[in-house]
Amino acid sequence: RLVLDDGAVAAVVHRRRSLLAAGITGVEGAFEAGDVVELVDLSGHVVARGVVGFDAAELPALIGRKTGDLPAEQRREVVHADDLVPLRT
Repeated sequence: RLVLDDGAVAAVVHRRRSLLAAGITGVEGAFEAGDVVELVDLSGHVVARGVVGFDAAELPALIGRKTGDLPAEQRREVVHADDLVPLRT
């Protein structure tokens, strides 16, 4: 699962935006790109589920970084808005 900061929770849940690396504060568990993962707030409450675009092993080096600061091959959404289901509003 992915732990999101408050700004990312607002973007994903209320504005139905894609999840970017900048809004992630932690990665928990093992998963591969294409798996469905839980997105949780800082309190651990599940706020959404979505299809992740990266393996769990890739994400620690990316979390908290702006998309423009990432290597070109990693400049994409962690979870695209089209592949995301908010669970609270």
